[in-house]
Amino acid sequence: MVLMRDWQTDEERAEDEANAWKLHLEAWVIGAAMLFAIACAVGWLM
Repeated sequence: MVLMRDWQTDEERAEDEANAWKLHLEAWVIGAAMLFAIACAVGWLM
């Protein structure tokens, strides 16, 4: 089996790790907004 070569340089990997928290935060914000929208819709329908 041929292992895939490491396609990311150390610099790119460091950048990705530095930006990971932003993506994590964005995912939480989007999730919270969706839950809020669903809760509002359900509350409005009741």
